[in-house]
Amino acid sequence: MSSNSKLEKYSKQGDTKKFTDTYNELKNFFESKINKEKYGEEIYLQGSYGNDTNIEDESDVDIIIEMTNVYYYNIDLLTMEEQYRFRSEHPPSNISINDFKKHVIDILESSKYEYEVKNKCIKITSGTPLNADIIVCAKYKKFTTYNKYIEGIIFFDKKGNQIVSYPNHHNDNMTAKNKSVPNFKSTIRIFKNLKIELINNNFINENSISSYFIESMIYNVNNDFFTISNLEIRILKIISWCIKYITNYKMITPCKQYYLFGDDENQWNEDDAINFLRNAYIIVGD
Repeated sequence: MSSNSKLEKYSKQGDTKKFTDTYNELKNFFESKINKEKYGEEIYLQGSYGNDTNIEDESDVDIIIEMTNVYYYNIDLLTMEEQYRFRSEHPPSNISINDFKKHVIDILESSKYEYEVKNKCIKITSGTPLNADIIVCAKYKKFTTYNKYIEGIIFFDKKGNQIVSYPNHHNDNMTAKNKSVPNFKSTIRIFKNLKIELINNNFINENSISSYFIESMIYNVNNDFFTISNLEIRILKIISWCIKYITNYKMITPCKQYYLFGDDENQWNEDDAINFLRNAYIIVGD
C-alpha cells in the first residue's frame, strides 16, 4: 500500500453505530434515574466521538454527567472588594460533587451495568455495546469580570486534586476550525492512526501520548497546511512545522484556556511529542 493510500484510509472516521447506541442507552438510563430536582443534570459527549475525530481502533465512549443545580467558581481575577461582595451574595451550597458522584454510583449499583471507579472517571465495563468512561462533574465558572465568566466543568481525582476543563469550548473551537479548513478533522484522524501504528510497533510508549494531546497540537497548525491535497506532503510538512514550533511557540489547547506543553500531569511533555513526531515522519516518508 502506498503512503498516500494508507493515509487516505487513516483519514476516515470510524464506525459510529456502536458508539451512538452506547451513548443513547446510557444517556436515557441516567436521565430517568438522576434526582433532577436536587442535583439537576446535563449529559453530553466529550472526546473523539464528541467532535467526530474517532478512528476504527477507538472503543471507549467519553460521557459527561454534569450537576447543574450547583456550580463551583474561580473569582481570582476580581478585585478584593468584588470577591468579598461575590462571596456574600453566593453562600456555599450544602451539595457537593462528592454527593452527586455517590448518587450516580448508587444508581449504577442497582443496575445491569458493571463498572469500575477509576482515578478520574467511572468506567462502564459491561452491559453496553462499547465501554464508556463517565466523568461526574459540576458546572464551573471562571469569572473574568463580576458579571462575565467562562463556563467549564470541575471534578476531582481519587486524591482530591481539582481538575477543570472546558469541553464545550474545546468542541466549539474544533468545529469552527474544521468549517474554515475542512481537512482539519480528517488530518487529526491520520495522526491518531499513526499513533496506534507506532504504539503497536513499539516505537513509542502508549502512556506518552493521548488523542487529546494530538487534537490540541494539530489545532495549533497553520491553516494553509490543511489545503495541501497530497496527503504525504501535507503530513510531512505538518510534522516538520510542529517539531520546529513546539519549543518556540506556546501552543494552546482548543479550549484556549491552557498551554499544551508543560510539567502539569494534564500537559504534554515536549520530548514525548517530538519523539512521536520524528517516528511518525519516518513511517510516513519511508
